Amino acid sequence: MDARVEAKDIQAVIDEQKGGFQLQPWDWELYSEQVRKAKYDVDGSAVKSYFEINSVLENGVFYAANQLYGITFHERHDITVYQPDVRVFEVRDADDKPLALFFCDYFKRDNEHWALYPTVFAHYAGHYKTGEPMPAELVEKIKKSTGFNHGYEFTELLAAAELDMQWHTLPESAPLGDVKPLV
Repeated sequence: MDARVEAKDIQAVIDEQKGGFQLQPWDWELYSEQVRKAKYDVDGSAVKSYFEINSVLENGVFYAANQLYGITFHERHDITVYQPDVRVFEVRDADDKPLALFFCDYFKRDNEHWALYPTVFAHYAGHYKTGEPMPAELVEKIKKSTGFNHGYEFTELLAAAELDMQWHTLPESAPLGDVKPLV
């Protein structure tokens, strides 16, 4: 997990393709996917077809939570949400006693380790068209590539945290202006 190593690998791809430019932050997503495919033989689009969002939630996350903690999730349609595609679930304990409400607003998240537990993975990772389980060879490629791009992601997180700290430490009397000098 070293952003410098990842940047070097990406720059090598740019140079190999005779791009004629130095890697910039806006180039990272496009070229990092090419490095992932070349280095780990993992095609993100092929992997995505095995992770239909509702199956991951209901047959992956909810299933794992039930297996680990005995809790269940029951969708509620009577609660007002802030976006039409947000889903609300009532979380109940093993005795069916309500514990909490879970508001589900889909956004990009990295896979956590539980997601690759064989019993959990087999329960939700089915091809969205055929329902076939993901081939073991593809699962292994995903496991090998799990640390890829973490250096960049961590650097991006640190930059956002630093900017946030700068904004929150400004005195109330600070003039409103261009935030560029703070970065």
